Amino acid sequence: RKAAAGGEAPKARDERGDAAAACEQRHDRGVTMKFRGGAALLATAGCLLFVTWQGSAAATSKKGDGRGAASSSVDGLLAGQQMHHQEMPLFTFDSLLAPLPWAAGGGDWRTGVVPKPGGSGAAVAGDGRADGDAGRSFALLRGAIRPWARELRSSLEGLADGSAFGTHADEVDGLPAYEAYLLLRGKHSAGLGASSDGTRVVEALDQEIMPFLRGQYTCDACVACTAFLRRYRQGERLLNPNHFDMEAFVTIVVALSDSSEHGGGLYVQSNASAQSRRLLTMDTGDVLMHQYDLNHGVAVSSGMRYSLVVWVASNRQACADGHSPWYADDAARGDADAQWNLGHLHKRGERGYALNSEAALEWYRKSALQGHPGAMNNLALMLEERSASDEGGASFGTDGGNADAWFRHSAELGEANGQMNLARRLVAAGSVAEAARLYAKAASQGSPKAMVALGALLEDEAGGAAVAASAADSASGSMSLPPSTPEEWYLRSATLGHGPAFRALGRLHESKGAADVAAEWHRRGGEQGDGDCMIALAKQHLQGVGVDISVEAAKAWLRRAAATGRPEAEQLLTLLSEM
Repeated sequence: RKAAAGGEAPKARDERGDAAAACEQRHDRGVTMKFRGGAALLATAGCLLFVTWQGSAAATSKKGDGRGAASSSVDGLLAGQQMHHQEMPLFTFDSLLAPLPWAAGGGDWRTGVVPKPGGSGAAVAGDGRADGDAGRSFALLRGAIRPWARELRSSLEGLADGSAFGTHADEVDGLPAYEAYLLLRGKHSAGLGASSDGTRVVEALDQEIMPFLRGQYTCDACVACTAFLRRYRQGERLLNPNHFDMEAFVTIVVALSDSSEHGGGLYVQSNASAQSRRLLTMDTGDVLMHQYDLNHGVAVSSGMRYSLVVWVASNRQACADGHSPWYADDAARGDADAQWNLGHLHKRGERGYALNSEAALEWYRKSALQGHPGAMNNLALMLEERSASDEGGASFGTDGGNADAWFRHSAELGEANGQMNLARRLVAAGSVAEAARLYAKAASQGSPKAMVALGALLEDEAGGAAVAASAADSASGSMSLPPSTPEEWYLRSATLGHGPAFRALGRLHESKGAADVAAEWHRRGGEQGDGDCMIALAKQHLQGVGVDISVEAAKAWLRRAAATGRPEAEQLLTLLSEM
């Protein structure tokens, strides 16, 4: 549904940009767990887990709830990281204001444009698609539906526990989404979608915003297809990494909070580098409108932000079928963004496009040759996969280059995923210094994966000096002074909600003998949806280290971990059921 800029959605995206991946190979091999009675040896996910039953358990003193001091310690560590985040500059509009005749109390709108890769893909005038030479355009409508937006916001504040916001995995980063749906494929959903406030806002969009949108994009058949509310606040989500809305022909974003209620907000990004991010100031009832080719994201530094997101389909049938026919049309015209997205869809066999790796490779190549850094990264990943499976992926024709060459092209253009993937390959080749430099560049753009990778390198004696030198050279953007210890890098990543950072912090505190603090990190990572943290906390409950011995608590966390697709959790649950 959404494509992370420079990569695919998590269900298909290659996550190998993170150095601390797959089983935490250096840290979780040979874990010893002690219980009463019996013995067993369990092999999970390529790692050996030794489970030993003994007459008495080691380190199993009763801890009670055990979270008071540990929670305060973790809060203090996280609070110390807030000073490192800086507000990004505002987007500057060049266009003139135009009135919105329907807006109660007055309203206006203006357009913004950011650069677009390529330029040979100029669309036919008046067809509603972005001109490759004109750039990626968007419209900001001030006060467009303010009364209805305020009503919906009031109803959200009336929700006692906020349970309407689902914690399913987000398509961009895999973290809990905190979304509540109003429309799904053109039909009202249950809950808020069927409430009077929810239906009134959808009606307001249909009556006032959709006619304007159809005129702007020359798409008389366009319909609001999917609509959902999002919430950002401390302890849940603060970020939605920069991405493209793959499921939408046009996206509508309605602000349900005033800009004074939170720091940061929605931004647009004009190229692969985070330094090009520009904030859009939006107040309740303001509307942002853009097509699928706008690279955008959300970064909230304080307070709470609500928004309504609507994905518009090109016609009612495309909405009902879950298809995106506009990509084939735009890609054939030479649009680099459409070609990149079409590569994703063929690779996954989604949105009405056949599963076809050859077609995916070809569309990635066409987009990459137009200078699209995300396409370069995805092309390199496919070439790497083919090379690994002896399918001839070492090169791609006379102009395709090999995986390393495309990773390097992507990295040099500032694409964080390209920087991390090239760094990963350099570490494997023994070039730690250059790898550290690339990880530091990605981290300076705010990549939490790169921060964890740098922390992991610092834990390795050989990589420590290289990381320190490279971080100092690359520090810029969202970070003031670069961290000098693994814990500092992990903390910065954890403030962005990155699950592996919580696990890494848990490990560090385990090594220091602070098992209760480790358990608190694991609990918070588990609440963020990280399966490895869930498993780690379950093991602590089974051992009674840092928390009470509780098989039931362990099972509860293992069930949650199993739901994230962790085979180890399934195997441990099976083992425990046989006790």
